[in-house]
Amino acid sequence: MSRKIQYDLNAAWDDPTERQANRRRSARASSHVPIKLAVRPEETAPRLVGTGIADNLSTHGMYCRSKHTLAPGQPIEIYISLREYPKEMGLPRALTGSGHIVWVKPEGEKVVGAAVRFDEDFVDDIHLAIFVDYLGSLAQANTPPPKSIQTPAPGSASSFPSKQHS
Repeated sequence: MSRKIQYDLNAAWDDPTERQANRRRSARASSHVPIKLAVRPEETAPRLVGTGIADNLSTHGMYCRSKHTLAPGQPIEIYISLREYPKEMGLPRALTGSGHIVWVKPEGEKVVGAAVRFDEDFVDDIHLAIFVDYLGSLAQANTPPPKSIQTPAPGSASSFPSKQHS
């Protein structure tokens, strides 16, 4: 006795060679938020502190641009000033947390783009979640962020002050 198998010709095909759909754990807010980054090029070296721009921020990570030399796997400390955002939001003056560089790509002569995955301490920060939600609502309403935090294009002279040791 043979069994007749029927196939649904209209079913979705899971082809492993095709690009996967967005598998991010949380929504990302398109942003252009100035940040400060601290990295240690080597275990015994002093921290290097510099600025960057977070272009794509979520509660689990971000895409940022900086003049820092960054490498996959490198630990990073992140500082986001919130002084320019509405005080009614009940947020602290700044968000601080840690993460690790996932991948890096050059974006011009002196600027590097990097994907950062936040460590659990930052992922669990309710203030980060509120801030990301706020940025997402600004994007949906097509409202620019406060004028004082709009920054020049990456790589321009005023965009990144020189690196400092701390």
